[in-house]
Parts: sequence; C-alpha cells; structure tokens
Amino acid sequence: MKWRLKDVISIVSILIVCVILYSVISRILEGEEGRIKRLIYSTKRAIEREDLIRFISCVSFDYHDQYENDRRQILIIAKNLFNEYDNITIKITELEIELTGQSALAEIEAIGYGYRADAPDEKVLEYDKARFKVRFKKEQSGWKAIELEFLSQPFPELIA
Repeated sequence: MKWRLKDVISIVSILIVCVILYSVISRILEGEEGRIKRLIYSTKRAIEREDLIRFISCVSFDYHDQYENDRRQILIIAKNLFNEYDNITIKITELEIELTGQSALAEIEAIGYGYRADAPDEKVLEYDKARFKVRFKKEQSGWKAIELEFLSQPFPELIA
C-alpha cells in the first residue's frame, strides 16, 4: 500500500486531536487532588527556573508559617535564594495529599541542590531528604499555599 501525503496528514491530524481531547478530559476529571499536585509541581518548576512571579503566584496573601514569615517575607527569601544560587534542582521523592473540603494538607519529601552563583563548579546547596508540610486553601483564583511547616530543618540559614 502506498501512502499519500494526504493520508499521512489525515492520520497525524487525528492523532493530534486525540492527544488534545485526552489532555482536556484529564484536566476536567483530575479532581482537586490532581490540581494540588499540579500546583506543587508548578511551584517546583518555578523555583528551578528562578521564576519569582510564578513562584509567588502559588502563595496566598494569607500565607504565614511557624517562622513568622508572611507572603512578603517568603518573596524576599525566594529572591535571596535565586540571587545566591544557580541551577537549583528539586526532586520530589514522596508526596501525600489529604483533602478536606476547601483546604488540603500535603506532606512532601524532597531533595534539593544548587550551585553558588559566584562559584558555578561548586555544589553548595545540597541537603538530604527534607520533609515538610504545606497547607493549601482553595481561593477564588484556585489552590494557594497558606502555611509551611518543616518536619526536618533543611535550610536554617534561609528560613530563620
């Protein structure tokens, strides 16, 4: 059987439509837990890309934590982190989400590392697995982080 260009284009078009439909249906059916997971991974990517705007958009204006930080202070901490370190990489090794109505609690275990901006060959920001909890609240604009609690002390010089 000889394939004509028209046949190939038709098959590729059908495959593209199927992929788009699958993507749309997945997002519709993913549920609240899926939305929170997507927010967590979006925040991770924002940190790795040093995207301050995307990072802070994941944080609620009502944010507070056990270190008496609010949203403004978290923004300053992130900005300092991005200025001091390059090539930040975060690997989430465990993620559990407990959903309760309009709030959720995620327990996360992650490994992070980066390189000092003034010494790019030296890996200096490296920690074994850090465990922390993030409390989320469903706001009008979607899920946002409202509280962070470290279960281990990974970054005392950045948090305190």
